Amino acid sequence: MKPHILAVFAVSVAACAAPPSVEMEAAGKPAIEAPAAPKEISVNEAYARTQSGDVLLIDVRSPEEWRETGIAPGAALVNWKDDDFAAQASALIGEDKSRPVALICRTGNRSGQAAQTLADLGFENVVNVTNGMAAPGGWIDSGLPVEAPPEG
Repeated sequence: MKPHILAVFAVSVAACAAPPSVEMEAAGKPAIEAPAAPKEISVNEAYARTQSGDVLLIDVRSPEEWRETGIAPGAALVNWKDDDFAAQASALIGEDKSRPVALICRTGNRSGQAAQTLADLGFENVVNVTNGMAAPGGWIDSGLPVEAPPEG
């Protein structure tokens, strides 16, 4: 066979293979389940819950992004790109792993990753704010208030 045909054949065969969880169950071993994606809440729910004190809102964007658009009132600021992101966020949340926490970024992508990181560390009540600060349907687009980030 020509190399490119062989590559297509190999990819086709691999695509037909049973997923590992099915193979493990067939072998009598418990399946390994993928972690569930973080739950999500709307920007309006995040705002209401932040204002009532029911949730800690953490903005995981960069300092440049905070200055560019402003931040949600009362949001704690922890840059997702910091090497010690998990430690900084954990310090803000405290010892209560069931404390409600909402994470927000520009569009909802990084905050989803950050929420998964915290869930993997055992935090039980972490949600991602859909559409973030700047996406269509996000915080700014919804007309929710913003404030200037602290200097520094």
